[in-house]
Amino acid sequence: MLKNRKRVNSLKNLRNMPAKSKAQQAVMAIAEHQPSKLYKRNRGLLQMSKKQLHDYASTPRKGLPRKVANPLVGILNKGK
Repeated sequence: MLKNRKRVNSLKNLRNMPAKSKAQQAVMAIAEHQPSKLYKRNRGLLQMSKKQLHDYASTPRKGLPRKVANPLVGILNKGK
């Protein structure tokens, strides 16, 4: 029974990990704790709620890729 409870808790933790990369997790942490240090292009993040920022920033970094490529960039570059 204890194993099942641990498994359920670990599955809940997976749902609370919305960041897709280490870079995204890091920028969300900056937006949450030091918003004045954000680049201008990232100022839109400040419109997110504190809870959303915290959920992204608290994502464990282990197992995340360093950076995720934007899928639109590949689509847009094919036409050139």
